[in-house]
Amino acid sequence: MKLNRRNLSAFTYRVLLAGMLCSAPALSDQIAGTMTVTATVIDGCSVGNLDTSGGFNDFGAVEFGQHSNLLQSVDAQGGGSTGVGFELTCSTGLSYQIGLNDGLHASGGSRRMTDGNSNFVPYQLYRDNARTQLWGDAGTANELNTSGTGASQFHLVYGRIAATTTPPAGTYTDTIQVTVVW
Repeated sequence: MKLNRRNLSAFTYRVLLAGMLCSAPALSDQIAGTMTVTATVIDGCSVGNLDTSGGFNDFGAVEFGQHSNLLQSVDAQGGGSTGVGFELTCSTGLSYQIGLNDGLHASGGSRRMTDGNSNFVPYQLYRDNARTQLWGDAGTANELNTSGTGASQFHLVYGRIAATTTPPAGTYTDTIQVTVVW
């Protein structure tokens, strides 16, 4: 007997059709494999909390304030955009050095600020709050030597104007080059 829709009841036809659909082979296959994910961590340092406008790093300032005379020592500290020290983040265990040069107006191993009229105020920069460890240029014995922790480290610059004869009134400035080497 030949099966066709004419000689099957509607119910029987539906049952046969459902059975044929359910017994059809699955049409899904799969391909599996692996993918490599990598990241390379290199030794290095980055700076934070600095003004980087103009395409260079501004390591902040050491501001001694206003004084009517310099007959007593004046201390200050600073660095970074907020005066809390400049921020460096270096790779864990990476040795690095920070050097501060003698500035634009140094003479005889002493840093000096000038008012632009041949008047000077001598000063020094230090690596420690006690102001016993001078802070020198990169590659010298007085550079700061330290190691990275992988986290931010803040480096304060401590300054002192030793008691001196008071120069003429004016604003005295100097510019220091900061160098970080690793």
